[in-house]
Amino acid sequence: MPKVHALLVGIDTYRLPHLNLRGCVNDVGLAERLLRDRIAPADLVIEKRCDEQATRADIIEAFRSHLGGLGADDIALFWYSGHGSTGPLPKEIWYAESAGMCQTVVCHDSRAGVRTCTTRSWPSWRTRWSAPAPPW
Repeated sequence: MPKVHALLVGIDTYRLPHLNLRGCVNDVGLAERLLRDRIAPADLVIEKRCDEQATRADIIEAFRSHLGGLGADDIALFWYSGHGSTGPLPKEIWYAESAGMCQTVVCHDSRAGVRTCTTRSWPSWRTRWSAPAPPW
């Protein structure tokens, strides 16, 4: 039976206070409860990063350690509640978005001297999990 490995991230409190939100950490709690209500405990592994635990380095580390070594039948779920932005789309997945831009995650420490998280931040899993290029 495949296991569901969920990485749940919610950010209400940012390093730059003018970015603060309300309800994102609550979203993570609700998502966790939904998963626990519907998936057997033996088939579910959850990691959470909220507020100060959701720095760029923390999120990348969680991707590598929690989602990076999954088996072929395992399921990876990334849940994010917080600010988002856009960035240039990597050339190898240009066909995925006609606008040539991808959505990014604004981490707890983003815009305080730290870059946002983009698909370029996680090259090892991006290559493994990206859809194959279209035949045209």
